[in-house]
Formats: sequence, structure tokens, C-alpha cells
Amino acid sequence: MARTKLSGPGVQRLQTLEDATVQLQTLHTIVEKMAMAFRAQQPLQPFVQQLRRSSVPLADTLKGHYGQLSDQVTGLYLVASRGGGDRVRVNNLREAIGSLRSALDVATRKVWEDYGEEAES
Repeated sequence: MARTKLSGPGVQRLQTLEDATVQLQTLHTIVEKMAMAFRAQQPLQPFVQQLRRSSVPLADTLKGHYGQLSDQVTGLYLVASRGGGDRVRVNNLREAIGSLRSALDVATRKVWEDYGEEAES
């Protein structure tokens, strides 16, 4: 039975995506804490700073192979730092996290398609 194996560049790209997924989970946690603070009518500014500090390493991780995804992370930070209503900000951040998660999933499938090789077992 043949199974799929990744080539060298594919392994590197997949590792980048796996690291990014872990870092994205951190951002998701911050956004959900932000939503809970909004519901409790607490200030959101501390969470914006946390989001900024956590989004920079994620953008740097993706910058080498996935510039467009890196730009999405930067856009996520811009949504968080702009003025406007807190409800809109939290909803837009949730949408941005979901969009980025979907983009990472698509990129992972694309790596398997482009760099996968049939290996004999």
C-alpha cells in the first residue's frame, strides 16, 4: 500500500504552517478573552496590546513562505487597534481569526498536493 510522503521543502512549509497554527490559537484565546471582557463591560485596551505582541511573531513566522497570510495577520492587528465600537471590533476580530484559520487549512492541503510523493511501505 502506497502512502504520501513530503519532500524536503514540503516538510519545511508544513512545519511553518503547524507553528503558525499554534500561534494562531494564542491569538484566538486573546480575542475570546476580549469578548468576555466586553460582555463584562471591562476595558479592551489591555487585550489590544496583548494581541499586538502576539501577532508580530505569527506574522514573522509566515513572512518567509506565506506573505499573503502574513498580511492577513497584520490586518488582524489593524482591526484591533482602530477606533470604533467594541462590539464591531470583537466581531471583526473573530471573523479575521476564522478566515486566517481557514487560509492555514487551505495552505496545508496545498502543501500536501504540491510536495507530496508516493512512498512504498
